Amino acid sequence: MLGYADNTVLIIEPAIHDDLNLERKREMNLLGAHLFSDHQPLEMDKVFKTTIGPWWDYIDPYYQQIQEETTWKALPPVIIAAFKYLGCDEHSPTFINIYRMAYFAGYIHTTVKDVEEGQEHDRKMQFSVLIGDLLFGRLLQLLVEADKKKIMMPFAAMICTINEGRVMKHKMNAGAETAVEKIYASLYETIFLSAAIIAGREKEFRDMYRRLGLNLGMAIELTNVPDLQNKADKYQTAARDIFKQINQQSRLQNSLLEKLIKLCSPSNDNGKTAVI
Repeated sequence: MLGYADNTVLIIEPAIHDDLNLERKREMNLLGAHLFSDHQPLEMDKVFKTTIGPWWDYIDPYYQQIQEETTWKALPPVIIAAFKYLGCDEHSPTFINIYRMAYFAGYIHTTVKDVEEGQEHDRKMQFSVLIGDLLFGRLLQLLVEADKKKIMMPFAAMICTINEGRVMKHKMNAGAETAVEKIYASLYETIFLSAAIIAGREKEFRDMYRRLGLNLGMAIELTNVPDLQNKADKYQTAARDIFKQINQQSRLQNSLLEKLIKLCSPSNDNGKTAVI
């Protein structure tokens, strides 16, 4: 059962097959729906489509494909929780749009495979590359338009890290855990760093908040890697410990961020649901 500050209560049935990772995903989806409800998801989708503009009809097939991606679904609630905790949640809609755009552009690029994987150098492949590039360009324009220039450097570093991770994964046989950290967890890391920068926090706090995002991202993403699910708990533990240090100053109780971190914990055995 999840109890929220506004007295909303969601009942979650115990997992039937003792699958704790499945239970975590279910609870994450429920919390995500609760967090996102205040930000009108249909309106946010409208903003996202408007941002892309006249290219939407061409991009829509990719948009439909991405809807069940864990990272895609996790981004809005994570951004809302990270920004709300620091008291700058009015910036959440802008950054949801920005980080969704970043992930979407990268997702489209990943549809282009190597020749060894059967990729044909046809117009479809060229279009995927061009659309991905277009979205990355639009992404930088969004940062400028939103007067978020101070986020440009960490954002550029994130893009480099993601691309490095893809090269390491596909060309250098990097381990799956390393690939997840660079390709996916770097998104969460930069989200938390962005929130701390926007909130005007000092460097020491920014670094700690950034590490919180990295560990939370690893905990979320590793639940989707069959061979690495057992490693998710160490990252959740690290995220929880960092959060405790941070929260010693603010002493916020029952925050959305705290709930999000707890949802990634092992909580109970034998398929029981987490109690928050």
